[in-house]
Amino acid sequence: MFADLRQQDVGDPVVFTITVSNAAGFSDASSVTVTDLLPSGFSHDSDDGGGSYTPATGVWDVGAVNAGASATLQITATVLPAGVYDNA
Repeated sequence: MFADLRQQDVGDPVVFTITVSNAAGFSDASSVTVTDLLPSGFSHDSDDGGGSYTPATGVWDVGAVNAGASATLQITATVLPAGVYDNA
């Protein structure tokens, strides 16, 4: 998960981006899922609906990703006053 984390303050919005790719030359992939829970220092506000994302579990149900294609999910979150801020 990648986030644009310039100098952020408590209450500021942050956009996290997750991209999954299926290289050309491979078979189409179906039922693709990605798990990446937001760090505890952020509160989920919304996502762009690129598949189905469940904030409580961090599971993104991508669905199908054809060979040579990719899918992207953007999650908008708010910086909380306490918690973990890196996604290691």
